[in-house]
Parts: sequence; C-alpha cells; structure tokens
Amino acid sequence: MTIREASLDDVSALVGLGIQFYGREGCDEAFLSKFAIDHIIDDNKNCWVLLDKSDIVGVLCCGFERQAPSGNPVAYKSAWFVKQGKRWGAKGLLARFESWALDKGAKRLLVTAREPRTVTMLEKLGYSPTELVVEKFV
Repeated sequence: MTIREASLDDVSALVGLGIQFYGREGCDEAFLSKFAIDHIIDDNKNCWVLLDKSDIVGVLCCGFERQAPSGNPVAYKSAWFVKQGKRWGAKGLLARFESWALDKGAKRLLVTAREPRTVTMLEKLGYSPTELVVEKFV
C-alpha cells in the first residue's frame, strides 16, 4: 500500500472513481473534475490517493476552514472512498488526513459516514457521533 498526495495527472482516475462511487447521486464528470482540481491546487484543501501497485484504488479529499460563527479551526472530509476489496487502506488515508489537519491547526475533525462499518471503524479510532444530518431531495 502506498499513499501519496494527488496530482493533476490523477484527475481522470479520480473522476472515474468518483463516478463509480457518487454517480448515482447525479454527479457528472465536469463537476468531479473541478472538485478534484480544487482539492489538489487549493492550499486549504488536500487530496490523497491510495495505490495498489500503480492503480489508484482509493482517495480521501478534505478541507480546512474557520467554522462560523465561532471561528474555530476545523478540518473536514469532503470525499472518501476505497474500492471494495481494498478497504484495508481506508485507515491509512484517514491517518494522512488527521496528520494534515493537525499541521493546519485544526481543533476539530469532521468526518461523515453512511455505511455502518465505517461508523464502527471511526468510533474505534476515537470519533463520536455528534450531529444528525437530515436531507430532503427537491
């Protein structure tokens, strides 16, 4: 397993993974391409890729900001997915995010999760559910 920062050369592979994981939500290639580029070039965002040999099999994108209204420094996960059968790399991506967030000065880490196995893993790593997110498609 190798984890490295994503580069602009990775954008097409990241778009492919994004379509695979988020396509059912209506994402399109142009949006995902812009999303990946933004996370690669913005100093307050970052993106790491998980490699199996030379193939990108996972990604974690994140950002850092001062949260309104308190101004508290917060790092957040904006996308995180790993191909089935390669999920052993998820913890490594998360560790990279945590290290980056601490270097940025974050006092709070926000990670959303949909799958029960992800919630269980996060709880074992010291995360705790703090908010309920509800949504409405319109």
